[in-house]
Amino acid sequence: MSHKGNFKRLTLVATIATLVMLTVGLMMVYLGSRMAGGIDGYGQLLKSAAPAFLVWRLLMYALLVLAWMGQLRKRVVRWLKEDADGGAESLARLHRLECAVVMLAVVVEMYNLYAAWGHT
Repeated sequence: MSHKGNFKRLTLVATIATLVMLTVGLMMVYLGSRMAGGIDGYGQLLKSAAPAFLVWRLLMYALLVLAWMGQLRKRVVRWLKEDADGGAESLARLHRLECAVVMLAVVVEMYNLYAAWGHT
């Protein structure tokens, strides 16, 4: 299969995964607010569970890093090195993408800590 076919398949999978996650997230908010007696009760419930959610997110980040550094990155690098230039440009882009993802995660978690400490 060509790289173009792989990209189309990856785009389709990413789009479907995004839609599924959005649907699951909306259902969680809907059900949680119904069970907590309203959106305010749901907000208080989330606020009281903030430390547990922080631990959960940190574990998820650790699992993602282990999966990425374990096998997934090796496969991606091998695939990128098949390019005409030996993957030089693609590997540089991959490195920038990895840095951007780490920075995004740090910013999101800093905001979450700021919000959990009652500043928003």
